[in-house]
Amino acid sequence: MKRSLQRLIGADREKIIAVLATTREDAASCVEHARTAAEGLPIHVWCVEPGEPSAECEGWVAAATVARTRRDFQRIWPALTIVSWAGTRDNADFKLLPLLIPPFRVVVRNEAGGFFAARPLPLLKHSARRLKDGLVSVVVRAGEWGYTLLKWLYWPIWRLGDWSWSLLLAFLSLLAPLAWPLICAVAARRNASVPGSLASAPPLAGPSDAIEIQVADRRWRRTRLLRTLLACDTAFVVFRHPTCTADAAPLMALAVNTGAFAVARQAAYTGWRRRVTTRHPFRILAAGEMASVLAPVSNLLVIRRELLLQFGLPKAFTFGAAMEQIFRQAAAAGLVSLVAGTGEPLQQEPAMALEDMEFTLRNGAPQPVLGQLRRGNVATATAVPSFRGKPRVLIVSPYLPFPLSHGGAVRIYNLCLELAADVDFILVCFREVRETVHYVELHKVFREVHVVDIDEKAADASVPQQVHEYRNSAMAALIARLCQDRAIDLVQLEYTQMAEYRTCAGSLPVLLVEHDITFSLHQQLAESTGSKPAGDQFRLWQDFERKALAEVPYVWTMSGQDRELALQNGAAPETTLAVPNGVDLARFQVLNKTSSPPSVLFVGSFRHLPNLLAFEALRDTIFPEVRRAVPNARLHVVAGPDHEQAASLAGKANLLLPQPGISMEGFVEDVRPAYRECNVVVIPLPVSAGTNIKLMEAMACGRAVVSTPVGCAGLELRDGCDLLIRSLGPTFSAAIAHLLLDTEGCRKMGKNARQTAEHRFGWGSIAAGALAHYRQILRHGPV
Repeated sequence: MKRSLQRLIGADREKIIAVLATTREDAASCVEHARTAAEGLPIHVWCVEPGEPSAECEGWVAAATVARTRRDFQRIWPALTIVSWAGTRDNADFKLLPLLIPPFRVVVRNEAGGFFAARPLPLLKHSARRLKDGLVSVVVRAGEWGYTLLKWLYWPIWRLGDWSWSLLLAFLSLLAPLAWPLICAVAARRNASVPGSLASAPPLAGPSDAIEIQVADRRWRRTRLLRTLLACDTAFVVFRHPTCTADAAPLMALAVNTGAFAVARQAAYTGWRRRVTTRHPFRILAAGEMASVLAPVSNLLVIRRELLLQFGLPKAFTFGAAMEQIFRQAAAAGLVSLVAGTGEPLQQEPAMALEDMEFTLRNGAPQPVLGQLRRGNVATATAVPSFRGKPRVLIVSPYLPFPLSHGGAVRIYNLCLELAADVDFILVCFREVRETVHYVELHKVFREVHVVDIDEKAADASVPQQVHEYRNSAMAALIARLCQDRAIDLVQLEYTQMAEYRTCAGSLPVLLVEHDITFSLHQQLAESTGSKPAGDQFRLWQDFERKALAEVPYVWTMSGQDRELALQNGAAPETTLAVPNGVDLARFQVLNKTSSPPSVLFVGSFRHLPNLLAFEALRDTIFPEVRRAVPNARLHVVAGPDHEQAASLAGKANLLLPQPGISMEGFVEDVRPAYRECNVVVIPLPVSAGTNIKLMEAMACGRAVVSTPVGCAGLELRDGCDLLIRSLGPTFSAAIAHLLLDTEGCRKMGKNARQTAEHRFGWGSIAAGALAHYRQILRHGPV
């Protein structure tokens, strides 16, 4: 009976210890526990996880299923079953199977790695604990489901990607200009300037390699950029628009040579456009030029990676607003950001109202920056200057001294060229519209060249017009900075209108070069015209120039006559010296005339009113009389740059009308061919001041000259030997006609003129006197 019952329930089959587990790890733990109670019984394992059998067990079924396990249990008798309930809730039917198979002797392994007998009370406790854990799990799972739902809802936006950002930015860009007046008002407070000096970035320890970042739109991707910068060790990071194919290597080399924080390739120019932040140079820079701006924007921009990480990547919506915050931090630290010119045609800068609005709203306090030197209107060449231990003289001029288009340029360039072996000159000058800067020629004389574009308009009725026209805060800041950073020994101000900049030199000695006693010229104009505006300008110039002569410690005049006039108006006798004008005798040589008609030459820029008045007298009264005496006579006029505009502004556009026998041209690079093809040079100036360099050039070329007394004032020339001196009127016309008809007399006078020029007007002797005065000034030191 007992055996029959055992056969009925299967107890007569082979006795084993059965282990059911979902993973091999759980199975190994259960097998280890089974060996403590095995009592010599074999251990068989059914494991859901596939894999090789374990040698520690007599039987091992991998990839077990519920059906396979039921079938196997019909052939054996599980004296003890150990099942693992650890892990997830998967395979629940497999885990509960031992509870349904006789003899129902089951031990359960829980999730904590412990074991308990599968009896009602332990099972109830385990179920209660699992229910509690399940409630917590429900909360967690709900969070997971919510996160999944949010991801699903965001999926369309994520798929749209940058396109959706672009639409949003475009929409905001349409709204931003409406807030432009508010932006400008707030930004005006935030662009306040504080004293300080410009600094250089620390030198690079390794090679100048770079990592490139593509910037295809206006969105600021802070996290992605930060991860990229931290993952590399390059010296530079290059921000490039996909449309730009230019090489970034020259920009990195410029950053290394100048110690700049960032260098950008010029992509636009500012001009007179109102702006919150300076992002582009004032004008189109030539290839090789560079200018400092506050926050450069370009399709190719290189930045020092380590410094960029030090300043940190700010939170922002747009790329432009983020970069402006970084550049303002760099500016506050005294670092320079440059824009390099390409010489390519460019458009005026586009509006960035969205970026301006975002930055202005985010920036909660005024930013201390050296704004005057970061306006983009100060340009220089990329050459690295080298000083030679010579005295350093800062030349400050209202005009470029090259090309040699007027007398002042001729004097500055040639005198400094003669002195360049003994003095290290630095040039700071204004540039006129459409004027080309010839850096190659200028660097033959000046160790550094800084060119300022006039970008401010401010009228001041208390000073002469030319004085307030050349007032510029960037020029003042540049002079002060160079005096400090370049260890300047002497500041030399060319022309009276630049005398206001004497205050920028601090305690350094200042030398004012009086190219003429300007108020004396305006006095002549006031007396000759009798107009009230001319009288007002004369009084303004007199007051301004007298104050300058009294306050500037050192003065140069063009002649002894001008020196006496300067002394009468406040200049100190012991520090005022006559350093006369001269002529380049090697450049201006006697050349034979190649054309046959008798020719008269007049050279004078129409932008100088006395020259317009002189040509008016020559055209209307003098030359017609000459033509009556010499019918085939020709008059050639070199009227200088923008002569048509200058004549129109002066109300003398009628002087440009064609007239028989008269030819006219504007600016010429080389005036020597004009001297060569003439017989007589005329200087019919009704008023004048200073000394006339064009007269000296004509004499050096061996040409006969007819001049008014004021046209040759201060040169102490001999009438009838060096030239003919006549007042305007019939005698002036007669003198010209006489020289044209008397070929031998004309040739002899030209020969005498050349000899006088060689004896008195060579730059060598003039430079020797100037150098001696330099040394005298430097011995006295700062004032």
